[in-house]
Amino acid sequence: MFIGIKYCGGCNPVYDRRKIVEMILENYPDIIVEYVKEESIYDLVLIINGCTRACSHHENIRTKNKIFIQSENDYRKLKNIIDDYY
Repeated sequence: MFIGIKYCGGCNPVYDRRKIVEMILENYPDIIVEYVKEESIYDLVLIINGCTRACSHHENIRTKNKIFIQSENDYRKLKNIIDDYY
């Protein structure tokens, strides 16, 4: 699985956004994760927002699925999606 990561600008994060990515890498060591590149096509892109404002721009990202993360609690939703992929 090839996952792209797009972080918001981080102006008002209410949780540690990097922790989401760290948990993915820890629980799924065979997944390839990189910062989003507009020329790449991903199986899944995580739009990781630090708060509920969700201001990240994501219109130019090519992917089959975009998952919007706004808190650490969204990791459960993400984990279910990744598990279904396998």
